[in-house]
Amino acid sequence: MSVLLSCSEQKIRKDACWYATFMFLYLLVNLFVLMRPSPHWDEILDWNGQATDTYLVAGRWAGWMYRMVFGVGMFQVTSGLIAGVYVALALVIQTKLLQLDSPAFKFTYAALYIGCNQIVTQLVYSFQSDTSMFGLLLATVAVYVLVRFDKIIVSALILSVALGMYQSIGLCYLVLWAAVVLVQKQLSLRSLIRFALSAGLGIVVYFLVHKTILLLVDIPQNMIDYVKNYQLTTTNWRYIPEYDWKFKLIAFAFYFRQSVMQAFGNGETFNCVTASAIIPFVVLVWRRIREKAGFVLKLGNIVLLLVIWYAPFALTFLLLGFPGDRVCMAAPLSAAFLWLLMLKEIPAGGKLAPVVLIVALLVVVKAAYTNGIRARQEAYEHDYAVKQLHEMYYHARSVAASSQLRQYEIILMADGENTNPVFKFSAPEYFKSSVLDWYASHYRLHGLRQADESDYTKYADVMKTMPHWPDLNSIKQVDGDIIIRLSAEQE
Repeated sequence: MSVLLSCSEQKIRKDACWYATFMFLYLLVNLFVLMRPSPHWDEILDWNGQATDTYLVAGRWAGWMYRMVFGVGMFQVTSGLIAGVYVALALVIQTKLLQLDSPAFKFTYAALYIGCNQIVTQLVYSFQSDTSMFGLLLATVAVYVLVRFDKIIVSALILSVALGMYQSIGLCYLVLWAAVVLVQKQLSLRSLIRFALSAGLGIVVYFLVHKTILLLVDIPQNMIDYVKNYQLTTTNWRYIPEYDWKFKLIAFAFYFRQSVMQAFGNGETFNCVTASAIIPFVVLVWRRIREKAGFVLKLGNIVLLLVIWYAPFALTFLLLGFPGDRVCMAAPLSAAFLWLLMLKEIPAGGKLAPVVLIVALLVVVKAAYTNGIRARQEAYEHDYAVKQLHEMYYHARSVAASSQLRQYEIILMADGENTNPVFKFSAPEYFKSSVLDWYASHYRLHGLRQADESDYTKYADVMKTMPHWPDLNSIKQVDGDIIIRLSAEQE
């Protein structure tokens, strides 16, 4: 008994040391993001929890519950730190599942994983970064329960909660399961069936819980409409029935090509770690082709490798849209695993450990600077846009004062005629999502709002005679209101 206790204590100490190491890597890469001087523009929309119910409507019912328990709204530093706790715990479990026993391999896996820069695409949304990373941890635990304990129902229930945190977490579950089956050589019809049962049941439970909660919770109709309209912008499936089969095939081919380009690292920004994963992918496929095994087993292993490499980016094709890098949460797992599996399999893998460690450290340092540059630029753009919003507001108040107006509204109106706009939030998507109204409310710019359809009809002729902001003549008093003409073109 004492020997067993001693062994258990040693394992716990080792896991604790690796957890601390993974947390250090996470903080090294992302600390500037957590401490960035200004919030991400989208965080203003849920600064104090006014948009929490949108998570529930959007299907993130577990994330909604999490926020209700621990606190609603934006927590820039707190959420980021707790997200790191979840990521580090997930890495401890993943390295066990993937049989990365060598310290060099464990460190390299974590360095490539954290340095992949996909995590930072969630951290800038501090109202959901902790919940999405908790979903990652839950998906990891769900695979652990399925593979180690063969518990289909328990795994499915955990998966349903993970999906309720963030839906694309399901791809993490798929990629990690495929990686574990590949590395542990457990591919069989039985393992496929048990995975399908677990995943299928998890998805069914996810939808049932979501629908049940929506029936029990009173959500304003305008919020439901807002979320549905936003979700429509993430996919182009609604347009497909309008076209013939030739055009449909062109559309499918285009979005499939875009998803493959993402797998090659060409997303919203170029990702060198993601791009590099094609090297171990090709090597591993070639090794499977040459190995002495039955055709079915060879084909199955190659399909698993293809799933691991491509699945993190499949939503671009499945949605026929561009949901953004932030939904590709399985990308770090994919790239890190492919590299480590290749290093484990090639004869020179062990001898390359020092080189691999150096490269992994360079990836971490590069990611820290890359994330810092991105966070710095986003902070600048946010501050610059808010500064202009204040300038518009106070110039409009001066115009109102000179006209001796006491009751008036300041209406922001946009068109697409100016080819050189300088106001970040005048792009079309901001007007369609009412972002400017949220900003006006948050920064206490009372009376300022963006125009609706009736305003454009009422003031169409006047707008044509006005220049665009930042020309001061772009602000004018008309019929007791102050209108400001902006450009709706992208910068």
